[in-house]
Amino acid sequence: MDYIINVTQAPSPPLHTHHDEYEIILYTGGEGIMRTREKEYPVCAGSIFIVPPGVGHGSVGPDIERIYVRGDFRQAFSFDEPVLLMDNDRREGTKLARLLYDNRFGNSEYLHALCTAYVQFLLMHMEIEDGMGRAVNDVIYHLT
Repeated sequence: MDYIINVTQAPSPPLHTHHDEYEIILYTGGEGIMRTREKEYPVCAGSIFIVPPGVGHGSVGPDIERIYVRGDFRQAFSFDEPVLLMDNDRREGTKLARLLYDNRFGNSEYLHALCTAYVQFLLMHMEIEDGMGRAVNDVIYHLT
């Protein structure tokens, strides 16, 4: 699987869409707004925003810094609305995102393992409303 991993700073591109890829954006600094065509979300350092394919989005803020990962995560994610999370107190999401960025040109198997760990971390921290989602989250938690 191919991933696109990068760091960007303000200003952000205008509203844009990725048709076949999810984008995971971890904000590492600054404060601002993540806009979609339907809603605005406040973001700051530690915010993690997951954008499904086909959702127009863009960040606005004078000092926003972010690490983003784009790829085909349809085997792990199955939602069609954006999800906003916060990193945990140990900043494990930030550490994983930085590892991904630092190794983006390295061994593809290692990069795939890091992406898998990052996605598993996100799945464990998502608030899932329905009973089936909670059951899946419990299984993931016990396996990792």
